[in-house]
Amino acid sequence: MESLLDKIILSFMTSALTVSGVFIKDRFDNWKKIQDRKRLNRERLIELAGILKECNQDFLSQLVHVKRLQESLSHSTNTQPLIEDGKGYAYNFEKIYEHMSVDQKQTLALIRSITINSLMPANSKALEWLKDNRLLLRALDNDAPELAEQCKQLYRHLSVWNAKFNGVLLKKECSAIVFLGDEQADGIGFPTALEPELEKYLIPIGPTREKLQKSK
Repeated sequence: MESLLDKIILSFMTSALTVSGVFIKDRFDNWKKIQDRKRLNRERLIELAGILKECNQDFLSQLVHVKRLQESLSHSTNTQPLIEDGKGYAYNFEKIYEHMSVDQKQTLALIRSITINSLMPANSKALEWLKDNRLLLRALDNDAPELAEQCKQLYRHLSVWNAKFNGVLLKKECSAIVFLGDEQADGIGFPTALEPELEKYLIPIGPTREKLQKSK
């Protein structure tokens, strides 16, 4: 027959186990929420990596035509004397536009088309991503401050790029490119450390490594 002391001890142990179980469950649930949030954040950052890849591809594609046009202008007797060193592509293309040959104007039209039909949609997508993920960016202030700062610079860069696109390029046929942070220093350049910081943040995560490599 159980003594009163045995019953008290059993009751205490049962209560302690119940409290301990609840505590452990709460800790596990909190841990799982944190892990789920981190996983979701990484998935979103992988999405950003894909968008940046698209932007970079469009930019590099356009740059080939920009340099080809610059080379043509620098070797033409009609346009070479008009080129101003240190002024940047956009300035010189607009200044020399009326003196360009038909072929040169066609190349400029192609460059302008890439800006309007490729770069603008890609940059808009990146800007929308930044606006839609403000909470994630705030979390990065603590988890990855360098990456957070690069994302903030990207937001400033794209905001100025968008303003210049709408305020300048669309209003002038001779305007074909929107370069910021170039020789004219008329804006904030693209944050060059963004992609390395993004990769540094994502690469240590096992399953993420393969997804990130596929996004490149």
